[in-house]
Order: sequence, then structure tokens, then C-alpha cells
Amino acid sequence: IPDMIFEISKDGVFLDFMASAEIAPLMPPSQFLGRNIKELFPPAIAAQTFFALERALATDQLHAFEYGMPPGHEVQFFEARITAITSESAIIMVRDISQRKYVQTEREKLINELEDKNSELERFTYTVSHDLKSPLITIKGFLGFLEQDAANGNTVRLKADIKRIGDATDKMQLLLNELLELSRIGRLASPYQYIKFDELAYEILELLHGRLNEKEIAVHIQENLPTIYGDRRRLLEVLQNLVDNAAKFTGPQSHPRIEIGQNGFE
Repeated sequence: IPDMIFEISKDGVFLDFMASAEIAPLMPPSQFLGRNIKELFPPAIAAQTFFALERALATDQLHAFEYGMPPGHEVQFFEARITAITSESAIIMVRDISQRKYVQTEREKLINELEDKNSELERFTYTVSHDLKSPLITIKGFLGFLEQDAANGNTVRLKADIKRIGDATDKMQLLLNELLELSRIGRLASPYQYIKFDELAYEILELLHGRLNEKEIAVHIQENLPTIYGDRRRLLEVLQNLVDNAAKFTGPQSHPRIEIGQNGFE
């Protein structure tokens, strides 16, 4: 049988022992038979055993608990099941569940990793679907300008329109590449770097030029913005969403304006 079986008195003294085919006792039976649990086990495990022993004797029901050895640095885990055989004694069946605990821990770790990856994928997919709208609006808007400039023969404006459409498609390609990369490796991690905030702000204006131009929104960027340290890709997404939402939810008004600046330091 896989269990070690002990007979124990209600006072916690080991009375008898039956060996297991799979588990070797920590000491020969001659060294623990006739001795009390309190002498042989750490206080926490002894108290746990006495509690289960008293409940088993009082209720005539089987009581089980798990414990690790050695306490505080568990490398082995056991399940102990206690059931009364008389009003004065009970048997304790001890089984090594270390392998089961390992499998359970690995399973929980895998589930947590999958949940984290699914959450990351969900957040990133939402961000990409949101961010793709900006270059699409830019492309759509400048296709209209392209048609007008071609009809008017304005080659200077025509080249500018083509460049803005090209920049918008490059942004879309970058977002799609990141989505493919995420699906391949499960998580996107960018090294932190120092970033000039005004450069980030002007890049956002290029990305959102279509929506801003469509609503005739003026954007003022404060001079001498500080250099910041962080994940450039994520900071770009945050600022883009902030400005895009500001533009999207700006109601009808004369001379709408968005300001990007800094006030104080945290």
C-alpha cells in the first residue's frame, strides 16, 4: 500500500506502525513507538495532528490535513488522514503527495501565465483596433486632398499629401507587426529609454493629423518640455489616446484648441 499507517492513542502516543511500499519513515519504528507526537514533530504539525485527532475521536468521522517537511522550507508534502478505531485510539494514514503538489503548482502557474497572456492580448488588440482608426482617418482625409490637388495641378501639396498617406500606412504596418509579434512571443517588452517629450508630441500630431484637420482643431505644444524615461511605445500609445479622445469628443465650437504641456514635477 502507498500509505504509512500509524496507530496512535488519544494522548498522541504512537502505539503501532505498518510500513508503506513507497515511503520510508524518517526514523526506525523503534525510535518513535511509545513516544508522543509532541516529541517528534515540529509544534505546528503536532498541533495540527492533535486537532484532527480530537475531531476524529469526538465525531467518529475521518479528518484529513496536509503538511510540508521541513516546515518553512517544504520540499516534501504529505497528506494525513485520521480516523477513530476505538474511543481511546485512532489510525493515521500518511501519503506522500509531493508529486501531486508539484503538478498542481505547475498547473496553477500555467493557468496564471495563460490568463496574463490573454489579458495582454486583449488589451493590445483593443489598443491596436483603436489606434488603427487614426491612420485610416488620415489616409481617407488626404485621399480627398490628393484628388483636389491633382485636379488643381498643385504638385507641392500633392507631394505633401502623398507623404502623409505614406506615414499613416507605415504606422498601420508597425501596429500590425507588433500584433504579429505579440501572437508569436506572448508579450511585448520594450527597453526603457530617455525620450524628448516634445518629439513624442509632434509625432502624435502627425499620426492624428487627419482627425485634427477634419475638426479644424489647433494644437499648442508647450516649449521646453522635459526629457522623460520610459517605454516609448507605450507612452506614445497613451499620449495618442489622450489627444485622439480630446479631438473626438470636442463638440461644435469656434476655434477648438488642445494644449499639451507640463506643470510641475512628481
